[in-house]
Amino acid sequence: MAYSGYLIKVGNYVFPLHYIAYESYKPNIKGQDLDSYRDANGKLHRNALNNAIMKVEFETLEGLKDTEVESIMNGVRSNYVNAVEKSALVTAYIPEYNTYKTQLCYVPDIEFTIKKIENNRTVVYKPFRFAAIGYGD
Repeated sequence: MAYSGYLIKVGNYVFPLHYIAYESYKPNIKGQDLDSYRDANGKLHRNALNNAIMKVEFETLEGLKDTEVESIMNGVRSNYVNAVEKSALVTAYIPEYNTYKTQLCYVPDIEFTIKKIENNRTVVYKPFRFAAIGYGD
């Protein structure tokens, strides 16, 4: 399935495109090895595993307001399958395969930085990094 109008979905929550800095979107499928080694002649002996880890990360645009951040985080948190682990079923567009991949992922802690406070009422944020890292197939 080719690109279908979104980059990442957390459970049923489609992360709004208009909040994503497109040039920061970095999706990939990371292969894994187990006990691979180089012999005395320098030849690599790989034991590549079928289990692949999806990792997707991007930054939001600068200037999101507190109500927008609250909406994003409510959408993400309400789709956790395990709130303590911050884990959710994540579907992301993977350009390498020109398709979407779905995997159980955890969402690493998000660090928010306040850019300013407008009219003593509205908090405005600098870009923040959002990531989802898979547990594996």
